Amino acid sequence: MPDPVLTARFRDHLRDLGLKPGDLLEGEIALAQRFGVSRGALREVIMHFCQLGVLERVRNRGTSVRALDPEMLASDLATCFALAGFDPADLKETRRLVETGAAALVARRLAPAAAADLQRLIAAMAGEPDLAAADRLDRDFHLRLIAACGNPCLSMFAGVIQALFHQQHRQQFLNRAAVEHSLADHRAILAALEAGDGAAAARLLDAHIAAT
Repeated sequence: MPDPVLTARFRDHLRDLGLKPGDLLEGEIALAQRFGVSRGALREVIMHFCQLGVLERVRNRGTSVRALDPEMLASDLATCFALAGFDPADLKETRRLVETGAAALVARRLAPAAAADLQRLIAAMAGEPDLAAADRLDRDFHLRLIAACGNPCLSMFAGVIQALFHQQHRQQFLNRAAVEHSLADHRAILAALEAGDGAAAARLLDAHIAAT
């Protein structure tokens, strides 16, 4: 394991540099001198960040910032959240804040193609006889709704919360009455968004999530 103090200093250094994916770091000798440590100690820290997927070593070029895969990052965050043992009530509260907070953005930015995609998900959910499959379509509606705001960071965090929320709580909603209730809510939420009424959509989302 690399030295934790050096690791923290190096992490802060990376943040302060304002680097972008593909940007090269200084060479190991220069970095070791900057931090006042041996080259071996510095290399251990670099390898640690390579294993985390933050950096990558390129032959004959050096070490650069790696382009992060949003899906992999979301998966890693979901694992960390799951192992952290967050209280279910806190997860639900977070989901409500994220989704209702995004409603105004979605109402302003909802493109016709995104609205049509949400309509297709509603229709698919209505015609799906398998309850587990219908529940996955329910989840997808919420994820696509957040994606329609055009903010990839918000979409990633919403995906993490949705994944954990579904893992822990959805079994009790695998019945036809719950599916029909969700469908009615989804239709009303989408109608408000298409009308550009973010406040109404936020109220509907909050009531919808509170009941699930």
